[in-house]
Amino acid sequence: MGEAEGGSMKRIAFIPARGTSKRFPRKNLAPFGPDKTPLVVVAATLAVQAETIGLLDDVVVSSDSHGVLDIVQSRFPGQTTCLNRQPGPATAETARVRDVLCAHMADHDLPTDMDICLLLPTSPLRTLRHITESSRLLAEDTTGLYDGPNVSVVGRIPTFANTS
Repeated sequence: MGEAEGGSMKRIAFIPARGTSKRFPRKNLAPFGPDKTPLVVVAATLAVQAETIGLLDDVVVSSDSHGVLDIVQSRFPGQTTCLNRQPGPATAETARVRDVLCAHMADHDLPTDMDICLLLPTSPLRTLRHITESSRLLAEDTTGLYDGPNVSVVGRIPTFANTS
């Protein structure tokens, strides 16, 4: 990861998909739509589509569940980077997405100079248009952060996200 081709900032989709939930166990594997596609696959499908048309450079799925990662890898062989979360603060029920992302950045030596498109599996109604529009708004926004309906795009991970 780091810089994309042509020296521009690398853009990744980050899909955090915990395997546990007290209120809705295995929620990221819950079936959605008439074809009963698991929610994490709906998010990964959209991210892979965005990567195919050049909006994203990589798709990263993070989970503490081998079941979640196995499903994503079987549906998208070679098209996604699946990162297993080890037990710790980033896998706790109260962990924030920021905690998970920072833990992966430290554990896998990921660079901080990239734009991140956060795709939560529990927002299955988002479309490619949402990602396209969010990317456009991020490019126009001098703060480097766009948080819109169903899509959050962070440009150049803010300093506050790298601190405890």
